[in-house]
Amino acid sequence: MTFSAILRDPATGALGALIASARPAVGARTVLGAPDLLVVTQAKASTSLADDVQRRRRSGSSLEDAVTGAFAADREPHLRQLLAIALDGPPFATTGDRVPSAAATATGTDHACAGNLLSSGDVVGAMDEICRSGGEVVETLLAAGHAAESAGGDARGRQSAALVVWQQDSWPVVDLRVDDHPEPLTELTRLWDLWRGTWGVFAETGEFPPARPAWVRPGR
Repeated sequence: MTFSAILRDPATGALGALIASARPAVGARTVLGAPDLLVVTQAKASTSLADDVQRRRRSGSSLEDAVTGAFAADREPHLRQLLAIALDGPPFATTGDRVPSAAATATGTDHACAGNLLSSGDVVGAMDEICRSGGEVVETLLAAGHAAESAGGDARGRQSAALVVWQQDSWPVVDLRVDDHPEPLTELTRLWDLWRGTWGVFAETGEFPPARPAWVRPGR
């Protein structure tokens, strides 16, 4: 029902995820993050599967063992699609054998991409190509999302998207969601530009720029 990409910046330690779907509020139940681990579940999304990956990782398992162990313990692994990435080591993208087509995955040194119910397998290939080019995490993920849409995206259409970045702190440094919109990735890009000009400035300087909310009437 979805396409997504996860990305690591080895220079800064940032971990980011972008996800988009023809369902509402996709970011609310699909992305589990921490400063050292990102897990995305889709197709038949499962928060308990993501929790199990995280729990196994915290117990000392390698990321590969955490993913394979969680899948083996899951009741419906054939319906799941899962992506995971940590601060080091290879990322993973796994698809159950009954996930609706077109379904595909791709992985690289510092990224993984996946999708299901896609217009074609070219959607994942388009994301993979962008992620391999490198660059700043958010800009790369947004570019990958737009490339996926240009390649056909979700075969059913579009409704929501989310973007999350973790880096050292115990909460995400970027957490943006578009829960219901005719062009969710375009709206997500607008929100990123808005965030970068306000919270991004605050993160760098400790000061906010003057407030300019859209609902304030001119002259007030």
